[in-house]
Amino acid sequence: MTTVLHANARQFISTDFTKQIVRRALRYLQSGFAIHLRGPAGTGKTTLAIFS
Repeated sequence: MTTVLHANARQFISTDFTKQIVRRALRYLQSGFAIHLRGPAGTGKTTLAIFS
């Protein structure tokens, strides 16, 4: 089961770097691999996962 949420572009800052991360993550997911986003608290990992 796949859940896809679409965010309002005004709710998330989109940079070339974040777009690259999203593209890479989606490629892994489409290939059947799990992904793990890591980093300090409050940096947007959950937001990126939910709204990408």
